[in-house]
Amino acid sequence: MRELHRLLYAAAAFVFTAAATETETVLKPGEEWRPIRFNVNQVRKNSVLDFASVLNHHRPAGKYGFLKSKGGYFEFEKLPGVRQRFFGVNICENCNVPTKEEAPRLAEAIARAGYNSVRFHHYENDLADKNAPTSLEFDEEKLDRFFFLINEFKKRGIYMTIDLYCSRNVKKGEIKNYTPRRAWNYRNAVYVHEGTYENFIAYCIRLFTRKNPYTGLAIANDPSFCFVSLLNENWVDVWNDKNAGGLGWKWKEHYINWCKKNGVPKEKYTGDIPMRKKFLVEFQHDFWNRVSKDVRKQGWKIPLTMQNNGFSPVLSYMRFDYDYTDQHFYVGHPVIIKGWRPPVKISHKGFMEIFDLGTRDLPRQEEKGVSLNTLQEVPHRGPTKLFGSRTDGKPYTLTELRWCDPHRQRGEGGAFTGAIAGLQDWNGIYTFQWAWGGTKFMGEGTGGFFCLYGDPVGYLSERMVHLLFLRGDVAASEIKATQLLPAKPIDIDPKVEMLSPLTPSVGMVMKTSVHYKKPADADYVWDYASKRSADALAEKLEAGPVGKHGLFDRKNRRFRSTTGELDLLANEGLFKVVTPKSEALVMQKASSVSGNLLAVKNHTPYTTCFASALDDKSLADSKRIIFMHLVNTGANNQKFVGKDWGILKSYGQLPHLVLRAKADVSLKLSKGSAPTVYAVDLYGKRVGEMKSSWKNGTLSFHADTAGINNTAIMVYEITR
Repeated sequence: MRELHRLLYAAAAFVFTAAATETETVLKPGEEWRPIRFNVNQVRKNSVLDFASVLNHHRPAGKYGFLKSKGGYFEFEKLPGVRQRFFGVNICENCNVPTKEEAPRLAEAIARAGYNSVRFHHYENDLADKNAPTSLEFDEEKLDRFFFLINEFKKRGIYMTIDLYCSRNVKKGEIKNYTPRRAWNYRNAVYVHEGTYENFIAYCIRLFTRKNPYTGLAIANDPSFCFVSLLNENWVDVWNDKNAGGLGWKWKEHYINWCKKNGVPKEKYTGDIPMRKKFLVEFQHDFWNRVSKDVRKQGWKIPLTMQNNGFSPVLSYMRFDYDYTDQHFYVGHPVIIKGWRPPVKISHKGFMEIFDLGTRDLPRQEEKGVSLNTLQEVPHRGPTKLFGSRTDGKPYTLTELRWCDPHRQRGEGGAFTGAIAGLQDWNGIYTFQWAWGGTKFMGEGTGGFFCLYGDPVGYLSERMVHLLFLRGDVAASEIKATQLLPAKPIDIDPKVEMLSPLTPSVGMVMKTSVHYKKPADADYVWDYASKRSADALAEKLEAGPVGKHGLFDRKNRRFRSTTGELDLLANEGLFKVVTPKSEALVMQKASSVSGNLLAVKNHTPYTTCFASALDDKSLADSKRIIFMHLVNTGANNQKFVGKDWGILKSYGQLPHLVLRAKADVSLKLSKGSAPTVYAVDLYGKRVGEMKSSWKNGTLSFHADTAGINNTAIMVYEITR
């Protein structure tokens, strides 16, 4: 992830210099910003915020055997035909090796947040023996802690995933004649440098075949590990010296040998871009066959993948080989200026503003005369990547996904994530991240662009993902559109670097996928590289309706899912999710908005309201309902520069602050006794009863983040 932004540093530095003279905004406790207490490790058991038992998933993890990839979905070997979904969170660096006193608390906090999985990320360097001559030796105490944590998750029914290589620092002399400068270099050297490949396999053997004394199983033989990516963010759809870590000549050597073997004329060695792409697809195919075979020798029975980021037609061809497709996606990712701390540039555009913009203008190389060392594609994090990456017939996961802090609209993230993942019938969502190591994650803290333990609104929005996606409140679309690649990678249009910009608009209405041949169950297809084909599909969909309920109106940026449960009115700044058990209203503006049962007169821009049944009944009949009123949160002395808060200058310190926001809420419920509305703090404790009215089957109350009894409030519990 870090490597993607190096090209943007210089531009961001310029922006910061220009903005430094603009007005500085400093958040302070007062009428506009109210202090709010928040500690992810102290959520009360059985409270309205304790989601550990909402699904009542099985325990221990691995109870039904190993996970399998079958027919585009996951299932356990002992539960054939039962589709499985995973909702998880990343834990990074020393979060992977908490003390034995901390580990049960960490695992329990993650369980109560509603996750049924975790991803171990950036773990290797915290397991390493710092005094050993190679990175293949372990700090035995840290390794024991890691194994202990694995068992704590397993006991709670929390499945685990991991990358076999993420960021392990190789020591000088460890690999003969080569020392990778950065993790990015190592990931790509594994392809072409035999010593690096051998080092990678050696690490896999040492760590993943080591018996865990607490589970009695090696990781490679433990069914509580659901699936595995071999190398993190290692995509190679082009190469150059920068991403090859000085091994560009090795890529060139492989390419020229391939050209000779396939009778490619010498004059095409450097200038024929389609030929290179065909080479890369075949090269990756051979590499996958080798590395997956060597990894499976260690005992792995679960689905495997790699190249878990990036999107282009070339990568789609490569992913046809893998057991599942994995992707990463962010909204409001900071543009780093120097290091991973402020000052950074922040975009506050919400998903409604960016979802159908298509691919941005990308620098393109000339078709001829391109040096092997300079050909490259610029990564694009747009929604086209989100909707366009699923390989038809393969499970699809996102092991990194986040509406980043301090993006002002990040409260919408749970509604969009859960709704889209449910509609698309994806198979795994992993938020990045619970914490990036350090010492604060076991207490109340602030700081970081991704850490949920320091972000009250981001943490609360995760409940929406749990209910809409993991519980399955949002129904999967019964209609699918597939964008078609050429039958052969040699036929890829070199001028088209990315997938079709029509993809996000289609994806808000129905399932989307990509393939090189029309799937038997595809209702619509279009050519990924053809504007004429995309326009023809758009025209057909606009003639609507699409299926029974779908609406496709790209001109007015309005889209309704084929299920009728998702309604996006982007020009009005409104997104609605209406299901039998849950309703969400995402509002960019102060406005009066209604779902089916939930109606809100919202007085504050960038507000998300959500109501959901927490029992086995519908929302109308539920005896226990959670209502969330999500707006922006910050921290004391958090500093921004510019009118649009475009530069974050300082994280700030405790206490957390919540923006003062008001909303008049009404909820239609089935007839019966009058409901009671409780204000709930961020630990799940009822702070007090709210004044409410009950008339003709409609409950009404006033939500105000200023709260009651000197406690700021974003959550309410409705019972009867």
